[in-house]
Amino acid sequence: MAARLLLALLWLLQWLPLGVQAWLGRGIGAKLLALGEDWLRAAGVNVYNCFVHRGNDLGKRFYLSQGFEHRPERDRGDEWYMEKRL
Repeated sequence: MAARLLLALLWLLQWLPLGVQAWLGRGIGAKLLALGEDWLRAAGVNVYNCFVHRGNDLGKRFYLSQGFEHRPERDRGDEWYMEKRL
């Protein structure tokens, strides 16, 4: 039987600018991501991706720390393509 590759795209995980500094580093983004990944695994998805603006150093560090890999060959303009295997 051939392996089945399912792909999902993380569309948006964004902080609102008001008071964001008070919430950074508390693990909220990581928890939301983990919950989403649990759902993806249950649905049989084994790879998903997101795009992060190249100037968003905080976002890039976050996704790298969560196991995403930057795939520069898939970048689009100012957006980094980041992919994670589950």
